[in-house]
Amino acid sequence: MDDEVLKDYSAKKTTPAFRPQVEKNGSPRLFRVLMSWRSLQWLVLSASLLALVWVGFRAWEDRQGLLHTQRVLLVNEQQPVAVLLFQVEQKQLLVSDVRQLNLDRAALEQIMTASVAAERNHLVYNLLFATNFDAVIDYGANSLDRESLLQAFSQQRPYYLFLKNPDVLVREQAFTTAVTLLGEQVFACPVALINTTGEVGLATTWAEILQNSSFSVIKKTDNQDNLSHTRLVYDPAMEACQGLVDRWRQILPGIEIVESQEQVQEHRAALALYLGRDLADLYVFFVDLFHR
Repeated sequence: MDDEVLKDYSAKKTTPAFRPQVEKNGSPRLFRVLMSWRSLQWLVLSASLLALVWVGFRAWEDRQGLLHTQRVLLVNEQQPVAVLLFQVEQKQLLVSDVRQLNLDRAALEQIMTASVAAERNHLVYNLLFATNFDAVIDYGANSLDRESLLQAFSQQRPYYLFLKNPDVLVREQAFTTAVTLLGEQVFACPVALINTTGEVGLATTWAEILQNSSFSVIKKTDNQDNLSHTRLVYDPAMEACQGLVDRWRQILPGIEIVESQEQVQEHRAALALYLGRDLADLYVFFVDLFHR
């Protein structure tokens, strides 16, 4: 009798009286559906955010890239290796190996160590190739293939991104001055050159360099100011001139830069370069070495 009572009590105690009711109203299934819907919403939201981040990153990366044609000289121990022309619109890189050119390398080494060229090596290369280079990069590799160039430009992000683009064609080209003329002409920034030193040929030489680099030189003249340092005057409203201003600030330490719309308009230009003794002394030294 006692055993039967215990069995009945035990059975009643372990019977889940609430289970039929829960299964009947379907609450667990509804909960699972709601959770699945919320998971789907979070998934869609996460994917949308990732897409926005990716689009933003690509837009930022595009802004870090090259905006216009760039002329770059590769050097090894100050000796020229190659001239590169980055053609942005054409998605093309022209590579001109200059190691076999008949350059007076002993004279180049001499001028690079002279006091007159101190902190002005970039200008020496401009005179040597009659081209205004946007950058001079140290290059230790022997090969000029794409992988070697990518490694050399790994710290130069705009050039690196351009080279990394698989749509960009890398093509070898024998070097001539005509190669550097392939860039877009900067007609929006007409340049006037004023030789203040009386050194014959100074303005003509720099006019050729700027014209070979796609700048429009509309005037060459001289005066008797005999400036010790070159002065650059430009119209700040002319955005097209900013690239040339930045370039001269980089390649000629000590250059005096002045914003004056009135002064450049006297020459009917947007930018006026008053050539001083710093450029004249370097020019005379260069001519004496390379044209003796």
